[in-house]
Amino acid sequence: MSTALVRLSDEDPTLVVSSDEESGQVILAGMGELHLEVIVERMRREFNVDALSVPRGCLP
Repeated sequence: MSTALVRLSDEDPTLVVSSDEESGQVILAGMGELHLEVIVERMRREFNVDALSVPRGCLP
């Protein structure tokens, strides 16, 4: 997954990748819901990475 995130964030300066040290979650921030849906789909299609996409605040 890290290879996918590095490449995608290099290609798209509006994609921000961070991590929550407490929960261990990788957090993606972008230009909106559609933008993030496209990023997750590209991760699946181009890198064979399956990611769970959940709006902020919906996970415990």
